[in-house]
Amino acid sequence: MSDPILLTDEAMQHFIREGYVIVQSALPKSYHDAMYARLEPLEEDGLVGHNNLLPMVPELRELLDEPVVRGALLSILGPDYYLHFHRHDHVNPPEKVRTMTAWHLGDGRLHKDGERHAHHMVDGRRHHATRFVMLFYYPQDTTLEMGPMGIVPRSQYLLRSALDEDDKIPLSGDAGTVMIVHFDIAHGRFGANRTDIPRHMVKFLYTRNLDPTSPSWDHRTPDWTATADSQEPIWQYIWNWHLGAAPRRAHRSDQNTDGLVERLRGANVAEAIGAAYTLGNLGAVDPLLEALTSSDVDLRCVAGYGFPPLGAESVAPLLGLLDGAGPERCVQVADILGDIGPRAVDALPVLTQFCHHDAPVVRHYAIESIGIVGQAGSGAPEELVDALRDDDAIVRHYAALTAARFGTRAAALPGIVDALKDNLYHDHHHVRGWSIEALQRLGTVDGLDAALKYLMATRWDYAHTSGEPWHYDQRR
Repeated sequence: MSDPILLTDEAMQHFIREGYVIVQSALPKSYHDAMYARLEPLEEDGLVGHNNLLPMVPELRELLDEPVVRGALLSILGPDYYLHFHRHDHVNPPEKVRTMTAWHLGDGRLHKDGERHAHHMVDGRRHHATRFVMLFYYPQDTTLEMGPMGIVPRSQYLLRSALDEDDKIPLSGDAGTVMIVHFDIAHGRFGANRTDIPRHMVKFLYTRNLDPTSPSWDHRTPDWTATADSQEPIWQYIWNWHLGAAPRRAHRSDQNTDGLVERLRGANVAEAIGAAYTLGNLGAVDPLLEALTSSDVDLRCVAGYGFPPLGAESVAPLLGLLDGAGPERCVQVADILGDIGPRAVDALPVLTQFCHHDAPVVRHYAIESIGIVGQAGSGAPEELVDALRDDDAIVRHYAALTAARFGTRAAALPGIVDALKDNLYHDHHHVRGWSIEALQRLGTVDGLDAALKYLMATRWDYAHTSGEPWHYDQRR
């Protein structure tokens, strides 16, 4: 396989700021024409489409394995990224023959993808660190007339209430255009398809396995090109996060802190979130804690963003909120600790205790956060195996994700392979999906054997009768 073509500093900063990057496939036009023909007869939301896209059109792997595509993904997600098991061909049929429901097309309205594929939100707060992205691919030349995908640049770190349909821009492009966007970018169909042929756009999800410890792109300078935008504190934090560097701390004065608190509580969402990041950079924990414990959900949401920039200094104040706390507070604290990541390693004993909590929702956030915070440790807690057998499917879902993140460090846990094997037949799609990934990442002979046997038994054959070709020409 050819070496990946990595992104430059400029391209990475564009992705962090704008929320997307575009690359062009080097595969010939005949390849993209063939992909279009293979996608056309599939069901967008049926068994022969949607999550079964790759079994139905396995040649799509050629595109995903291209040096320019692999290089962009590696640059953004690190070398150990994972192709998520959810994927979807978004079809925009010609307007004059449209029979699909508004639900299928989303009416083109702006939305952010459901957090069930990435992270379940607390108080509406999505994590800003780049742990999930979406990849969009056009197999045909896609003009404005075809109704391309539309996005709102710089929307990935903002709340839905701050978005405006008028800010949406079209992402047009030739066949072979590949767009990689932050999972939380606001997007939607830009317009109706005024042509005579359907517009296809294949979506794949990708997941970062480990938080960065060093740059994974073609990095030349740590300097960030600053602007006067109110989101600047967010972007600079995410840049440093991708560098694997500690957050940059600013000098504190009571005067600028007062102004920041005012903006934190203001109506401008971008300014409020930027103020939370700056307060964290200043070490101003008291106003953040006061806002985090407010009865105002939106204020709690915004305040939570101040703790990742505060880093390890967040741990003691956050744990201090747990004295006599109910499930909602435990969830809030566990969620923020997970967002902080490995720098919150001192909180691991508390997160491990939460794995025994009576409330399933607390166990869910605890085991998910352990998978991120625990990257700073040398092993995996025994509670992980119990979580893989939890009565609650969402707890099992995140336990399997955590097992995948720990990989070989979890291989020595007694019973982990058997627990993951049992989950391969769970009725929850995400439990099955993450369990198969975890078995592969454990690196044990019995784990790999279990994964291979399962995949061989459940593989999908797109030829519905033995020895016969599919109902369209497969030859290229």
